[in-house]
Amino acid sequence: MPEPGNPQALNRYAYVLNNPLRYTDPTGNWEYEEVDPYAERDLIVGIRRDYGIRVVSEDAKWSISELQCLRQAMDKFPMHKIGRDALKQIVRKIGTDPYTAGEYKSSYGPAGVGTTLIYDNAFDPGYIARFGLSPDTGSLQIISHELVHPYQHTGGKGQKLSDEEAFTKVQSSYGSKLSWKEDIRKLEGWSIGKAHRYPSTSPWMEYGNANPTEDQGVAVALFMWDRARLQSVSPLRVDLIRKEFFPHGYY
Repeated sequence: MPEPGNPQALNRYAYVLNNPLRYTDPTGNWEYEEVDPYAERDLIVGIRRDYGIRVVSEDAKWSISELQCLRQAMDKFPMHKIGRDALKQIVRKIGTDPYTAGEYKSSYGPAGVGTTLIYDNAFDPGYIARFGLSPDTGSLQIISHELVHPYQHTGGKGQKLSDEEAFTKVQSSYGSKLSWKEDIRKLEGWSIGKAHRYPSTSPWMEYGNANPTEDQGVAVALFMWDRARLQSVSPLRVDLIRKEFFPHGYY
């Protein structure tokens, strides 16, 4: 029981001391105040301790609720499949592209480290609604999608792969089974008009048309947080993601 000396804590049916406007509670054991610097520190230190990944604020600052969302996504994702060099840090930035909520850089900053960038759009309800994501899990899907890319850049011995090597890995294990052609090596932007079409029920799924790496990222995020939708349009993708990412029945 948190704070046995606090009478409010004795009520096991009360959420965050009956003060949800001030506190949040991601674990069910402790109440976090959104402006509490210790809550921010605990979440950042916990991620570094458990996953060896730095959480950094650049021109935008992580809020407590955003850090909780990040932690929730990481706890559900098979983080052990990501090599340490492939993902050294997760950076919060403002972002300037209205269509982008996050991206992965295999070499970022002066040190050239593997980095996932999370932009304002990842937590913007308007962006989430516009792309057909659930308001409850949209941010979790976006973060989970971005975690797929450092996995794609992880080699069989845990080494960091180049963009070209990562593409070859995904094409071999995933893309070729979905009729992606070997000559489609566009690693950025959209591929409108190309022969391959992602079975889509939302603009979010349409992003999977960019290339096999994005296809897989979208599929993993849907598998984790909206599997019924993925199952309804592509049972094959459900099977491929389960075998590659969650072979031991984590779900």
